[in-house]
This record gives sequence, C-alpha cells and structure tokens, in this order.
Amino acid sequence: IELSTIKGSQLSPDIILSKDDSLFERIKKRFALIKNAPNRELFEKYLMYVCPGNEMVRDCHKALNIPKKRFFLCGYPRTCGLYSKPIPSGTKKIIYAPTFRWSQYLENCMVDDLIKSLSLIQKTMEAIDGKFIIRFHPHTWRDYNYKLTAEIKKYRRIKIDKTDDVYAEMPNYFAMISDYSSIVYDFLLMNRPLVFHCPDSKFYLHADHDLKHDYKDVSP
Repeated sequence: IELSTIKGSQLSPDIILSKDDSLFERIKKRFALIKNAPNRELFEKYLMYVCPGNEMVRDCHKALNIPKKRFFLCGYPRTCGLYSKPIPSGTKKIIYAPTFRWSQYLENCMVDDLIKSLSLIQKTMEAIDGKFIIRFHPHTWRDYNYKLTAEIKKYRRIKIDKTDDVYAEMPNYFAMISDYSSIVYDFLLMNRPLVFHCPDSKFYLHADHDLKHDYKDVSP
C-alpha cells in the first residue's frame, strides 16, 4: 500500500505523524491537516472500484455511496499469489495479525496481554518447532514498536514482521492468529489453520464500530 500523493490527504507524507517528528513538525502537520481538509476527499473519486463479488457490491454501494456501474467484479490482485501454494515444510511459522483498535484502552490491553504471554509463546514455539511472527496494523505498530521490540529481544522464536507487503510473505506461514481483520478471508484461500483470538470482542464491538455481519455467525 502506497501513501497517497495528494496533498493534504490523511495518509500523505505531509500529514502523517512520525515518532521522529519534532514538536515543530507535529504542529506544522496538524495545521496542514486542517488547511487541506477540502482536498482529503479527492482520493475517493476513483474511476473503478475492484470488488470480489456481488455481496460486496451490495455492501459497498450503500455504505460508500458508490454507483454500481463503478464496480469491477474480479479477484483482489493482492490474493493472486495465494492460490495453489503448498504448506511449507520445516519450522512452522505462525503469524499473529490483529486489527487496529480505535479505542486506545483496548489497544493498550491487546499489546500488554501479548507482552505478558511472550514467555508462554516462546515455550510453545519450542515444543512445536515454530516461530511466532507479529504483524501489527501500521497505526498500532507506529505507537508500540519501541516497547514491543525491547520486550521480544530475549525470545529467539518470536519475531516482528517488518516487510512492506505482508501478502508476499503469507504463503510462508503455516497458520494465522487474528481477530476482526479482513486479512483472515484472504488467508483462508490457502485452506490453512486459522485461529480467532478475540478476548475483547464484547468491548471491541461496542467501543469501536459495528461490523457488517454478526461476528459469531461468520467467525468460528
């Protein structure tokens, strides 16, 4: 995913905040965000909206107010490399890919619970000859990378995925652990083990946002 080059969009380099920004740079970016507010919607006026099926067309047509003639029915390009891939042999690589939480409290709880579990995860990976790879949402990673990196240094079977494109590495994983992220639907294309770890589901669904479908009905 590339950052938008449209000046003033929320994901453009002149707006997005960085841990290395000085106080002056942070203030400057905040003013730029306000000043360029009218431009932030320009990137939504695309010529075509790629969609995998009619069910998604029905959802996105109403939710995003996109004319049906703008939808192009095909598979997502990001999943093209996931079909007909054999499960890799040898060390089992397991990816943990939780989604972003708008609630800072829930996000803190998620990270703290993970840190408290690192010792147990390490022992489990030793028992199954596995490696546990953490792939946070970019927004979460930006806020907790220093804390998490420091904590996992003593665990040789726990790593952090820093690749730009997680989909390029996805065929190398034996299993995935996630929660409410749409990445699980892409991983299912490889017909491999998938674990839903969502101890905060009651609070997430209330504090963050409603999902399009009943979570318990569509998630094992």
